[in-house]
Amino acid sequence: MLLATPFRRFVAALALGAAVSAAALGLALGQRSLGLALGVEGEAEQRVVVLGGDAQGAASEVPVGSAVRALAVADGRRCELEPVDLIEESDFLPSYAEIERFFERQQALSELLAEPAVEVEFTEPLGAARSVTIAPRERALVDLPGAFWKQLGIGAARPRRAGSRSSARRSSSSRKRPRSTARASSHCRPRRTARSPRSTTPVR
Repeated sequence: MLLATPFRRFVAALALGAAVSAAALGLALGQRSLGLALGVEGEAEQRVVVLGGDAQGAASEVPVGSAVRALAVADGRRCELEPVDLIEESDFLPSYAEIERFFERQQALSELLAEPAVEVEFTEPLGAARSVTIAPRERALVDLPGAFWKQLGIGAARPRRAGSRSSARRSSSSRKRPRSTARASSHCRPRRTARSPRSTTPVR
């Protein structure tokens, strides 16, 4: 059988982890970027602020510390940004209704960023209201937040750990009962537990 030996199971787990990681990375890089690094600032009244941005192009015209109010496109669609748009785990939201609303907003923002030009409405640190039109660009590896790489590493390690545990259990079984190795390997299966999927939907 193709996966009859512990080594082959371990290799299959490695291949699965690599494939899942590559797919996640491809999806993340497929999202468009304004070239602005956004964050949340404030305690009682939170707001979305610019933490940094591209050194060249229209994004460089948005000062660091500016509060981003909304994104708009030529056909009239407009979305006011909220601090919740930047959360990295929708699991933290208190209700299914808010989770559904979060994903609806993420979809709307993604559709805006798919347009050739996006108007960024913001308020400068000194209080002046301005807007700049930015052409969204393809994401680069450096645009992906640290939380994405952390989740990617955790997700990639799970199949490898499962393969290692399977190999270890089979090796342990063979040491304890050397005369029944073939029979034991045909019935021994690792325990599988259901895990709730996590979503990482950064808006940058």
